[in-house]
Amino acid sequence: MPFLVRTFLAVDPELKAMVKPPANYPYAWADTRLKQEIICALGELPCEESKKFLREYLAMDEATAGKSASPAFEEATRALLRQEVTADEVQCLLRSTNPAVRGTTILVCLDDQTASRDSSLVKIMPWTRELPRAGR
Repeated sequence: MPFLVRTFLAVDPELKAMVKPPANYPYAWADTRLKQEIICALGELPCEESKKFLREYLAMDEATAGKSASPAFEEATRALLRQEVTADEVQCLLRSTNPAVRGTTILVCLDDQTASRDSSLVKIMPWTRELPRAGR
């Protein structure tokens, strides 16, 4: 688990050779696909270390998240929601100032309902009662 987090946060300096001008993105983004797979893997590892990293990542601003890879807030939100999350954690995601986190949480809550997700969604965003849900 710590290996995955270290790998995600690391930026291989040899990536500079891969990113040739006129590329208009930081060289750290050259291995974005690997970083997205790491986020997915962390979602599949049900442990406190995975949850902690994903919560910390989702609390980052775009500039901070972009230092190690292109920001992957949607993937990280889905990964966190694959873990066992409390109603308080779902509500925290629904209150996020990051629209990618908030929007992805709404979609996951609508598409993969649990009592906790549904009650959190209605509590924080009562207008979502009117939205169609999976299986209805």
